[in-house]
Amino acid sequence: MLPDRYEIKEIIHATEISRVCVVERDGQEFVAKLPPLGNEHAEKRFAREILALQRAAGLNTIPLIDFDESRSWYVMPRAVGNLASFPAPFTVDAAIAVLEAITSSLAPLHAAGEVHRDLKPGNILWLHDAQGGRWVVADFGIVRNPAGLTTTGLTRTGRFLGTDGWAAPEQSVDAHAVTPTADVYAAGLIAAWMLTGVHPSAGAVDQLVGKPLSSAISRAVSEKPHRRHASMDAFMAACRAELVQTKPSLASLIAQGAFNEITSVGITQPGVRDAQLDALAALTPHERDRWFSAEQEGLTDVLTKAIDGLVEDVNMISFSATVDPILKHGVEVLHKLALSQLPGTRQFAVTVFGGIADIHQFAPASLALDRIDALPIQAQDTIRAALHEAGAWDFFAQMASDRFPSRRRTPLLIELAGQ
Repeated sequence: MLPDRYEIKEIIHATEISRVCVVERDGQEFVAKLPPLGNEHAEKRFAREILALQRAAGLNTIPLIDFDESRSWYVMPRAVGNLASFPAPFTVDAAIAVLEAITSSLAPLHAAGEVHRDLKPGNILWLHDAQGGRWVVADFGIVRNPAGLTTTGLTRTGRFLGTDGWAAPEQSVDAHAVTPTADVYAAGLIAAWMLTGVHPSAGAVDQLVGKPLSSAISRAVSEKPHRRHASMDAFMAACRAELVQTKPSLASLIAQGAFNEITSVGITQPGVRDAQLDALAALTPHERDRWFSAEQEGLTDVLTKAIDGLVEDVNMISFSATVDPILKHGVEVLHKLALSQLPGTRQFAVTVFGGIADIHQFAPASLALDRIDALPIQAQDTIRAALHEAGAWDFFAQMASDRFPSRRRTPLLIELAGQ
């Protein structure tokens, strides 16, 4: 029973195994999910759903906001919409983002032998909260526990579980025995629908022929489970490999000036990263300025992903040929942002300063101090805050203290140097 602190405003959806309602608490709207009254099996399955949500908790799983010890209800944030509510077809990058979210969400379940069994566009939600906008997987109501740990009576041989048109064919034979490849199958159908705008039952997979990701998706949706990708990670790897073969390289897009076509996809992916980073490092100042003018947000996004990736794994990458040039590009772009006090300046400054300090790169740090010293006073408050937020103040303070006084002209540089 939902406690009195929640007021039910609207019933969104009701089936034999659940009720989904919009509820209000302290003037804020949430979504509550409850089992139907008087259905013992549904109540047991519902408790299992909450446990599965707890095990799958992460950035790409719908958060649990509230529930009680009896696990007879739970509350989650209200999403902006589900995947089915957005117009299809989608771009390849959008499809990849959804597949990445599914992979991230289900990783702990699949590792334990559990299966979602009900992946479909309606259960992939767009959530926007304090952590930003992202896709999250929801509705773990028919998750299959690991072999040997299933709840007797909840899943019977010969009883179909899932959503017709999206569920793997073996779920109609023995939903109890399915493996994580059943979720790979459903994820493949979701990707096919996203790229074609055609429902799987109307031939979405057939219409993929000759289009990006067609090979990876075709294997994912094989009728035979053993012929599919063995895991969501393997499916994602196949998608990325296929994109590398079909997508124009970053270097070619830069050379063509096609900056609006450049995305950060691949910047940190093994097998793709090195070529992407090399292309970024080889940017000329003229190309960088053209990119900034044409697609400022795109450039900062690509550089952010690149610098974050360098911090995470800088091994086997040339410092002089790759790391330093990319960090210096970050400094120059940050200088442009700071001069105009454009949105995102502080966030990008945190990335750039944090990257330089974490990797301990002195040449980019020296350039950063030159550019900081050339900023007007009103722009330096943002830079000061970013240095502290990035945990980079001490590193840059040491660099500033080693400079000649003639290269410490502004209050911020003087403050950094401890003068």
